[in-house]
Amino acid sequence: VINLSADSMSGTIEFKRLGVNAFRDLLVFGLDLVKADVKQLDQAQADKLKSLIRANMPLTDKFDEQLEFKGVKVAAQGMDVSFDSFTYGLGFTGLKKDASARFNMGVTKPVIPAHLLPPGTEGTVPDAANFAVAVSNLNLEGVVTYMLDHADFTKPEPLTPQQSDELGKIVLPDGKMHIDFTDVYAKSAVYDVSLAGQMQVNPNNSDKPVVDVTIKAKDLDKTIKYLQDNAQKVPEFGQASFMVLMMKGFGKAEADGTTVWNVKLDEAGKVTINGQEMKI
Repeated sequence: VINLSADSMSGTIEFKRLGVNAFRDLLVFGLDLVKADVKQLDQAQADKLKSLIRANMPLTDKFDEQLEFKGVKVAAQGMDVSFDSFTYGLGFTGLKKDASARFNMGVTKPVIPAHLLPPGTEGTVPDAANFAVAVSNLNLEGVVTYMLDHADFTKPEPLTPQQSDELGKIVLPDGKMHIDFTDVYAKSAVYDVSLAGQMQVNPNNSDKPVVDVTIKAKDLDKTIKYLQDNAQKVPEFGQASFMVLMMKGFGKAEADGTTVWNVKLDEAGKVTINGQEMKI
């Protein structure tokens, strides 16, 4: 059993051009099926479902949800974890030819019982962390249109394996998944690291992504000193401090003391850091 609680919740949910009536009809249709305990649609129900989906296209021009929970507590099997705040967000541009979707999640001041952490690593828990990512260039309109034209919802498997494969080709017009890292960071008293950039991945050749990201670290010397000072407690910190020192040498120092790495990886596997090719 997991118990979740929060002192307060606030947030916003925004829709732009939501087809309320059509969406309501689709929701009622689904609830009626659940109420009647329908296991498999008949032809009339399948036709109605398709007509309701068509009426909802493109569902919305914009959906944006952002929620923040304050004073969050999680209790499970005698283990209590808490956060000053937990943020969660979703965004969606509708069932369009060039659709995008985003997701973000963040926490501040997590309190984790010491016995859940490896000895000596308590200082590595971030005071604040956030992860925000978006996926773009999705042909969701093409996917839905293909489903409506070819799927047989009266069958347990509405699409044949070949048709399912075709959906995968339609959703990614250029054959690649486009991922944007928009607001990724982790901060504590001993480190302050952020990342932003893009990545393209071919699902059929996922071991050869194309990457262009920029990593920034503030007060890197403080991080190195922390790792070195605690290397006797945590032997892995000694190895980590060596790696950070080596990475610092590849970084570009800015006037405010921030170290920056622009990391690029092409389909051929060539890696460059701040324009310098790395031999791997």
